[in-house]
Amino acid sequence: MTTHGFGQGRVTYVGTVPNRVLAVALARWAGGAADRWWPGRPESVTVTSARRPDGSLHNWSWERVALPVPSPMTEVLTGTRLDRGEALALAPWDVAVLGPANR
Repeated sequence: MTTHGFGQGRVTYVGTVPNRVLAVALARWAGGAADRWWPGRPESVTVTSARRPDGSLHNWSWERVALPVPSPMTEVLTGTRLDRGEALALAPWDVAVLGPANR
């Protein structure tokens, strides 16, 4: 693992494919923003983000999950717009990349 400081922030690289427990621990260590924006999410879902609700969500599980989005967003990989409270569905071992709704 390598951490570099950039201005007021930091970037950390982890050279691994973590199991679910390590993935959750890394996400929680990286910052509490995910817990503020995505409260009550299943433990299998990790959030990679800076200070915004957008970023990427990973479902590290064999189970399908659905989470309500905290603000209007666009699923970048499909171009699908999601309104606040609309369910974002993640299949087993799925990832979603989210951006601002105006994209």
